[in-house]
Amino acid sequence: MKTVQFVIRSRKGSGELKFAMKHVICAGFTGRDQVSVEEHVRELARMGVKPPASIPAAYTVPDSLITSEYSITVDGKMTSGEVECVVLYDGNRAYVTVGSDHTDREMEKKDILKSKEACPKILAAEVWPYEEVSDHWDRIELKSTVTDRGRESIYQEGTLGDLMKPEDILARVGGKRGGLVLYCGTMPVRGGQLKFAGRFRMEMRDPVLNRAISHEYDIVLAPE
Repeated sequence: MKTVQFVIRSRKGSGELKFAMKHVICAGFTGRDQVSVEEHVRELARMGVKPPASIPAAYTVPDSLITSEYSITVDGKMTSGEVECVVLYDGNRAYVTVGSDHTDREMEKKDILKSKEACPKILAAEVWPYEEVSDHWDRIELKSTVTDRGRESIYQEGTLGDLMKPEDILARVGGKRGGLVLYCGTMPVRGGQLKFAGRFRMEMRDPVLNRAISHEYDIVLAPE
């Protein structure tokens, strides 16, 4: 069991959270428009990606993959990040942050779970109390950018209103548990084209309370 320390940024001030991770779930295919999600699954199948057994899908990965570092090392050249809202369930309390379900896209064609296990799962080091954003959840904004050859471009952009709410995901994938880290799924990339860049930046912005959590990291290819 891995323990990670976060900084709590709340309306009342700052604090520390030592979070003991017992379960890490990366949810997939969590778009709120499930008709579009099913069409996306069919598109992936035509590309050679095996469809999940159920929608939304839940992929359990080792807690050892979690990191808040600013650089990760990967084995394959075809890996990319995914900006996601991440909810941490700590007993009766829940916290929200931004993360990236970095994934090996070549391996994804053969086995989605193995493609997720092949890469670190990145989390920002700051969290917000869930109760501070629950009443305007759908307005929370997610955005990612990639930097390739010195040029930064927007990669993903949307709101949490595009995705299923955490409680709806949990109702389908097994319910809330203490020590659970739930990656809530991502949104389409701009233009539908994956990019295998050297740097990934992610941000979650709360336009109501005028604050943001962000994190960025370099992707380094392991020596052969």
